[in-house]
Amino acid sequence: MAKALAWIISVLLNPIFINLLGYLYFAYQFPVYINAYQEQLYRLGFGILIFTFFLPLSMLSILKLSGKIQSFSLADRDERTLPYILFLMCYSYNFYDIYKLQIPGMLSVYCLITVLTLLYCFIINFYQKVSAHTSAIGGLLGFVFVNAIYYKTDNRPIIIILFILCGLVFWARLYLKAHKPKELFMGLIGGVVIGFLTTITRLLPFIGEYHK
Repeated sequence: MAKALAWIISVLLNPIFINLLGYLYFAYQFPVYINAYQEQLYRLGFGILIFTFFLPLSMLSILKLSGKIQSFSLADRDERTLPYILFLMCYSYNFYDIYKLQIPGMLSVYCLITVLTLLYCFIINFYQKVSAHTSAIGGLLGFVFVNAIYYKTDNRPIIIILFILCGLVFWARLYLKAHKPKELFMGLIGGVVIGFLTTITRLLPFIGEYHK
């Protein structure tokens, strides 16, 4: 029973789903964007769903069916290289797609965070395995935290939920013996740093103007 629960948590809190959760948070945090880009909303939402959810999930399924990977959890470090490359292509194109639509601000920032956290996992994976699950949560945490400070919004419930999800991922991945604690912490810390620095870099010019 516990193993089945750990597997379900591991699948449902896959980076693909966590990144989708990040876009839902963006829609909640910045409704002004939804109102300002009404005409592009369906085109934008369709692109995000295709390139950050359906296409990566389909690729993962094809790799599993073709025997390129043994499981969706990618427990073997050597199995991660090809999925990471394919996912990077999808996420990078999604970033380009948003840039092409000329939609500024925090949406493109979060999109860039998803690319950079995955790139971080891809590079580290050549030397040792790192948790993409906690890296994705960490990237979202850094993004939410900086926005909470700058926009002075009470994001404490969202941050608490993300920490709970992170705790569930830690338990599930350790129980399934998919990761060691060090690999989980490396993913989380790397993701938080990337999410924090990417967001704060985007906001620095505005912070400077704010304090003048």
